[in-house]
Amino acid sequence: APLAPDAAAYLSSTSKATREKLASPAGAAALRTVVERTYSLKGLTLGAGESAGVRELLFVASICHDWTRHHFNTQDLVQPQDLVQRLPGAEIPAAIARGALTAGLDDEGFFKGTSAAFRERAATLLGATCQFVHAKKSYKVKDFDYDGRDEPPMVDVVRRSGKRYAGERDVTDYSIQSDEDVEQGGQTTVVLGDGAVFATLTFELSLDWGGSYFEGHLTSIIHINIGGIGGGDSHQCLWSVSKGYGDDDEEAEYTLSASVAARISDALGLPGDREDRDAVLGLLFYVLAAPFRWEPVVNHEVRSGPGGNTLFFLLRRHALVAARLVSFDATTVSIGGGGVTLAPLARAPRGIRFHSGGPDGK
Repeated sequence: APLAPDAAAYLSSTSKATREKLASPAGAAALRTVVERTYSLKGLTLGAGESAGVRELLFVASICHDWTRHHFNTQDLVQPQDLVQRLPGAEIPAAIARGALTAGLDDEGFFKGTSAAFRERAATLLGATCQFVHAKKSYKVKDFDYDGRDEPPMVDVVRRSGKRYAGERDVTDYSIQSDEDVEQGGQTTVVLGDGAVFATLTFELSLDWGGSYFEGHLTSIIHINIGGIGGGDSHQCLWSVSKGYGDDDEEAEYTLSASVAARISDALGLPGDREDRDAVLGLLFYVLAAPFRWEPVVNHEVRSGPGGNTLFFLLRRHALVAARLVSFDATTVSIGGGGVTLAPLARAPRGIRFHSGGPDGK
């Protein structure tokens, strides 16, 4: 019988005998299908043999379960030991990005009119040479247990489970109050084109409630290093946004550099108009922001885009605004509810639809 979503993650806690029953060609293939479909992964590289493949799939499933089901917390998707020891965990962000971009290339907001050659090259760039070196989400609140005389510090809220985090302190005892400061954000760094381009997405959403007022501010930027660390031009800005909300509402400030987009196109060998900044921004956005498809925006007063209240939709909305494809208040981007599985559907004007594949089926 097919496994329900996230059931594969729970199997990693069962007995060795139970897990070994999956170590057959049919069992391993079925388990891989469930894990990839549940978390919208593509192109996972696993060890040789059914037994090794099953062990690694269960390891991947437990990490994906932790990442997609625990919200409003600080967590690293890529651990240092994953990179050093070449563990399966290092493969997860790239597999998430491949799954997202497979559907994302139907996003007409970014990729309208792109050629088949561009799409083929984009898929190639996300092959074996695509490597995430950093992927983290963060959530900080004030420490109300702080006894100092100064302003209470912002502290990370950590909610994690599983053997991967054994021995780490689980910080759940801090008061999280809706009328106090919250900082929500994330950062991802990916290496593309055999080290030709290092791209980093950084964002932070600062929120403050206080009885009769609400203030919020979003800052985000995509930095590019072309030519490799130490061998090229560092800290080139492709895209940035600064936007206030509530009582801090102000005219948003956007930057989107055609010249940086052209350099990226040249460095990565992307065909077509070398100054097609929209397609270049879309490619890097879907790769870098893909891990945040599951993380809700903490406050409903911060609109994250039509049809989805996640950090991915929030950033996508502002990336499209920067590309001047939709006005800030436009609702012409057709997007369904954000969820776990991601699949291309019938093409809608300037958009794609996201299927929700959560455990409740909604």
